[in-house]
Formats: sequence, C-alpha cells, structure tokens
Amino acid sequence: MSAKYKMDLKNIGENIRIIRKSKRISQKKLCQGICSQAQLSKIENGELEPQASMLYFIADRLGVDINHLFSLGQTDRFDYVTDLYELIEGYTNNHEYQNLYDLIQSEKNNPLFQNSKYQRYLSWHEGICIYYLDHNFAHALSYIQNSINQEFMTEQDIQMLNSIGVLYCEEYQLEEALAYFENGLQYYYKLPVQSNHKILVRILYNYAVTLTRLQLFEKSIKECHTAVNVCLKHYSTFSLGELFYHIGYNYSLINEITKAKSYYEKSISLFEITDNRIFAQHAINKISELNPDFHTDESKVN
Repeated sequence: MSAKYKMDLKNIGENIRIIRKSKRISQKKLCQGICSQAQLSKIENGELEPQASMLYFIADRLGVDINHLFSLGQTDRFDYVTDLYELIEGYTNNHEYQNLYDLIQSEKNNPLFQNSKYQRYLSWHEGICIYYLDHNFAHALSYIQNSINQEFMTEQDIQMLNSIGVLYCEEYQLEEALAYFENGLQYYYKLPVQSNHKILVRILYNYAVTLTRLQLFEKSIKECHTAVNVCLKHYSTFSLGELFYHIGYNYSLINEITKAKSYYEKSISLFEITDNRIFAQHAINKISELNPDFHTDESKVN
C-alpha cells in the first residue's frame, strides 16, 4: 500500500471521527448493522481499509455525502460548513428569507459545497425562499422535490418532506400536507440512528397544525403531547412554547377554557425564558379573549 493511500485512509478515518463526535453519536450506534465496533475503531484510526458499501452506510448514518469523507481534509473546513448550516437554520427559523436567499447565492459556487449533499441542501432552502419571496408554489415545490434523495432517505431528506408538507399546508391543501408529514414520520422512525430530535418535533408540530385546520382537534392535541414528550426526553425547550400554545389553542376551539388558559400560561413562561416576545404577546392576547379580566406583567414580553 502506498504512503499516499495510507494517508487517505487516515484522513477518512479522522473525518468519520470528527463528524461522529460533532453529532454526539457513539461508535456503538454508528456501526450498528454495518460493522463491528472494533472495525469502526480501526477505520477511524486509519488501520483498516473499509469496503465501499461500508463507507456508504457510515456516511449516510452520519448524514453526509460519501464524497465528504474523502474531500474533508481539515477541521476548519468542517467548522465552516457547520457554521454556515447554523446561519441558514437561523435565517429560516426567523423567516429572514431575503437574507437566506442572498447567502445561498453567495455560497452555492463555493468549492466546499460542490458535493451532491450540500448542493441539495442549498437547493432545498432556495426553494423555501422562492415560495416566500416570489409566492411561486409550483417552482418552490419542484426545487425541494428535486433535492430529495429518493433512493436512501436521510434526516436531511426527511426535513425536506416536512418542508413540502408546510408549503401544502400554507396553500390549504391539507390532505396533501398530512400525507407528507405522515411519510416524514414513518421514515424518521425507521432511521437506524436518530441523531436530531428537533426534526421529529418539527414534523409533529406541523402535523398538529394541519390537523387543527382540518378540525381534528383531539388528534392534534395528541400529536402535540407526543412532541412535548420528545422534548422532555431530550431535556430540550425546542418549540416547547409553541407546542403548549397550540395545545391551548386546540382546547379553546373545543371550548375547554380552563385547559386552554393553563396551556397558554405555560407557553408564556417558555416564551419569556426564550425571549420570544411576539409569541408571548399572542398567548397573552388569547387568554384575554378567553377572560377579559386577565392581567400579566407585560413589561416582560413587550
């Protein structure tokens, strides 16, 4: 074996270790059904040449394109990619679609983003921008659908199914939206390693919103509670305020006022903790609609 090939194996192994640890996946979970833990340890140390199929399944479980394992040579490159992903997610969560679109245009020709996984990731978010900036449903839908890897569904592809469901829900094509959320849930539960619980919470929340629009209030409440339990299991406040708010909203629609107020109040506490003033004010307004005599310290949320 040549010195260059040995170095390539060492880099591949180091890249697997870097990504695995960044996603907080143990060797035991990563290798399950692929190879033994001892083999994975040797691969990470550059001591064992992995089969191509083995690398494919390792890369998929890590949620990266297999080419990424070969092309990533330095930790700072991975940090750059991770930071950009966080920036894109931040713009998406805050609905800053023009900033998101401008960022995608500036990065789509970056050599670091030329492998198919990253290109699909950028195209997915470009589709979201097209919908909210240009209000072009068909164009946006084609962007996202063409970004999905139909052969082997990963967490990224499941998030794309969720995005398509959201667009259908926005268009009030509710049955189509439900179908995408249900498919997303099925694929998520079948994943051998579920490294990002936020994906499940997002799908369950959007599923619940769609169920409410279909006046399936009890089922919506049930799905919200499922998502709440996921958050509690992971000691996470991610979307917990929104979930409590939506449970309260459902109870208000079926005229269970006491329960509605209770969940609105829980949501206010969480929105205050996470400094989500807009949603906190929405919850306060909802309680006021149920009880005109309700008062709160609005200085916390204005």
